[in-house]
Amino acid sequence: MVTASSLLYVSPDHQAVFRELGLDAETVFEHPDIQPWRTLVERENCTLRARLNDGNDVFWHIKRYQPAEGTTPAEQEAAGIRLLKDASIPTVEMVGYGKLPDGRSFLILDDLRGYVAGDKWLAKENSIEEFVEPVALLAAKLHKANLHHRDLYFCHFMLSRESHDVRLIDAGRVQQLPGGLRRVRWIVKDLAQLWHSLPRESLRQKIIDRYIQQMGWSGWRGKLLHVWMRSKSRAIARHDVRLRKKQPNRNISIPE
Repeated sequence: MVTASSLLYVSPDHQAVFRELGLDAETVFEHPDIQPWRTLVERENCTLRARLNDGNDVFWHIKRYQPAEGTTPAEQEAAGIRLLKDASIPTVEMVGYGKLPDGRSFLILDDLRGYVAGDKWLAKENSIEEFVEPVALLAAKLHKANLHHRDLYFCHFMLSRESHDVRLIDAGRVQQLPGGLRRVRWIVKDLAQLWHSLPRESLRQKIIDRYIQQMGWSGWRGKLLHVWMRSKSRAIARHDVRLRKKQPNRNISIPE
């Protein structure tokens, strides 16, 4: 829906709850039950927990962005989620998004109950052997669908405790892959981010080897991919060190 003062989209499945909670495009920035847990230069990450009249609980994750001109970050991530869904890539359920006349925007996502971010799983669990295959297949499915994530760190893979399936989140930079050598460049960057964010050499190798098999790249293609990926991973490591010094709060994990 579009009004003279704001833009607001809420998925049909969540519109009744949105109204019950007294939300609109402006109150997303003011509602007392929306609690920030991380504040960055460009956005706030928040949660909303509420008990509905029917006794059910709501747990939503909300990103509130600072003013931006043109297409807002919230609109970009909403578009990325749609690209993933259109490609049948498991991701998060979008509740809604919107923007205000001053350029502020927001995105609301449903909680992935029963899922744990990859980095948290590694911190708590002894083994993730059962996720080697689904993570590799999901990365291959992404690229086979002519998409690239551009932020493919392991923390953006959500792992299910019960079903052992995997979902991909943080779709704000998801785009169609270009053609030619630029396509290879973006695939290498995705894989280098994943490689860099995994803590053990053996785990990295298993996931990437399975990815290469799924993509049908054998022999010299697989070897060349490894060379490029490792080189890019070292550059990412240097960049991450600088970024953590400037913005240490960027690495706080999503609350459960």
